[in-house]
Amino acid sequence: ETNGQPRFYYTKAGGSWSFVGGSAGQITTGQWIHLVGVYNGTTAKVYVNGTEAGSVTDAGTLSVSDSTVVTVGRDSSMLSFYNGLADEVRIYNRALTAAEISALYQMGR
Repeated sequence: ETNGQPRFYYTKAGGSWSFVGGSAGQITTGQWIHLVGVYNGTTAKVYVNGTEAGSVTDAGTLSVSDSTVVTVGRDSSMLSFYNGLADEVRIYNRALTAAEISALYQMGR
């Protein structure tokens, strides 16, 4: 986002887009950040540099199939794109815990 707000978008069964965002100014141009989005079936969270930056309650099932499209660096409108570099992108088959996210951030520092 142009205002420095981290966002994690995801698609739920039925095709509806949802997102969780942090606060404006949490992402600064020209600085490395560790960004994680997590969805556990009831809550979506976004983490910046190992710390939870935002959460939203949103029960449901993710849209996951062989035809599910995964994108990094754009929003649901397909009009806003991330202008930068991404490194070590990972997708897990489960929601990571806060402790796991913190440990991953510490490893990458």
